[in-house]
Formats: sequence, structure tokens, C-alpha cells
Amino acid sequence: MVPPRIYKPEHIKASLDRIRDVGQTPRMVMFDPLVSFWDAGPKGDHGMNSAEGVESTLNSLGDMARSETEDWSLSFLHHLNKQGEVFGSVFLKNRARAVFLAKIDKAGVDGEEENLLELTLVKANDVEHPKTWYFDFDQHGAIWPR
Repeated sequence: MVPPRIYKPEHIKASLDRIRDVGQTPRMVMFDPLVSFWDAGPKGDHGMNSAEGVESTLNSLGDMARSETEDWSLSFLHHLNKQGEVFGSVFLKNRARAVFLAKIDKAGVDGEEENLLELTLVKANDVEHPKTWYFDFDQHGAIWPR
């Protein structure tokens, strides 16, 4: 039996149509988590650990983002494995234009405990040095404390 995608392309299109119905134009679509949109292939053999699965899924989503009627950026969230590495085929990280690692920084500055979101650019095409940003949140949204 072929495991079905949780969300099919027609679900994504319907969501984008609802956004347009209220007068907005999608510019970036975030897939969270990526595995919910995974294309397992016709026989269900294109898992997260296969280059074929990565290629099939990213090509499918990319084609949807850049069609005759669409023009939006593709972004997705993906979980790490127990070793703290990108879960699945190494091809997933290699194929991405940029990869960010997000985690909670509990230590903070000078040993004072903070719960900041630490966002580190670990891979980006045409960028030499990774960079880390820290964010905090209040009732108004994200703030950039350092």
C-alpha cells in the first residue's frame, strides 16, 4: 500500500485560492513540517532517506511555486534527528539554497537564563560565513534583543 501524502497539491492550491479571495497575493509559502507534503512516489518507496524522494518532493513543490499562474518562494520546516542533524537524505540539505538551524538558547548572555530563539544560518549559496541571530517574543511579536 502506498502511504498517502497528508496534504496533496490540490489542498495547497485551495489554500492559495482562499488567500487570493481576500485580496492578498502569496509571496512565500511555508510548509510545516515538510514530511506532511512528502511525495512517497508511485510505489511508496521514495522515503525521507532517498535522493529520489527528495528530488521528487522538492521538484513537485518547486514546480507548483513557479507555474504559469504562481510565483512564490518555497520555504519549509524540517526536524532534526537525535544526533542534531537534518533528518533524512543528505540530498535534502544539499539541494536547499539556504538552511537555518533553530533552537532555544536557554543560557543567554553572561550566564543569565533567557529563552531566546537562536537562528543560525548553517548553509547558504554564495555566503562564506555562517551567522546567528537571536529573537525573543513579547505580546507584540518577535523582538531582536542582540
